[in-house]
Amino acid sequence: MARFALVCTLGVAIAFWPYGARCGLGLAGYLGAVATLITAGVWSSVWTWRHRAAKAHTVSLLLLTWGIVLAAADVLPRVGYAKPTINHPAHWTCS
Repeated sequence: MARFALVCTLGVAIAFWPYGARCGLGLAGYLGAVATLITAGVWSSVWTWRHRAAKAHTVSLLLLTWGIVLAAADVLPRVGYAKPTINHPAHWTCS
């Protein structure tokens, strides 16, 4: 259950990301943390499924979905699929 607690902590902490993530290295670091959240969500989901922990499995799937939503919010405007905004511009680099 310690693994599950770490994934939950990451899922909550990512909402309070303290650095700029609009472009450049800040964006790369943020997307790396989101990728870690997605990977940890899959890992936790598999672990909780194998150990028949129904409530923890549900939370793991919600954390996985949270990571996918965070990734989509930053990636989709940059690949031309969603409308760019001030916080999610259409470019990857800072210029």
